[in-house]
Amino acid sequence: MSIIQFLRIVWAYRTLIILSTVACTILGVLTVELVKPRYEAQSRVMLDVIKPDPVTGQVMATAFLRAYTKTQIELVKDLQVARLVAEDLNWDKDPALQRAYRNRKGTQQDLEFDRWAAEIIMKGANAKLIEGSNILEISYSSSSPERAKQVADGLRKAYIDMTLQSRREAARRNAEWYEQQAQKSKAIL
Repeated sequence: MSIIQFLRIVWAYRTLIILSTVACTILGVLTVELVKPRYEAQSRVMLDVIKPDPVTGQVMATAFLRAYTKTQIELVKDLQVARLVAEDLNWDKDPALQRAYRNRKGTQQDLEFDRWAAEIIMKGANAKLIEGSNILEISYSSSSPERAKQVADGLRKAYIDMTLQSRREAARRNAEWYEQQAQKSKAIL
């Protein structure tokens, strides 16, 4: 095939080529104009899975490590964490969100505001473990870059608060159990 034959083929299909180019350009411009932009913000947390337990000295096994990280990822997207974020960001005082709450439709009619706000956060939230590390990357997607950053940072803070609260509670229970064991040992002695 020579260059002349190629040009004859292009010339024969010139109408189809021009129409396809114009149609794609129009669709591209419409897409850019109509689709809302999405912004994603990330925040990172280091998971303490490599350190040995301070009481027992045991290190987490690989099988339990997968379950642990999956649990932590799901905890980031949990309703309690999302409610803490909405509360910390004072979404109940935001007029735009109050207006959106009043204008909601469908299956969300019977939801309270805090549950409705938490579901918005849960829909945009995501978390993943960065491959080859013990860093948990928390991300949030929103149509506003400021809101995406606020919520991603809020998710990190709420996740850390929930984790610390859980660890404190477990440590308190362990301390009570050890105290009971010490009292029993004292009584036996």
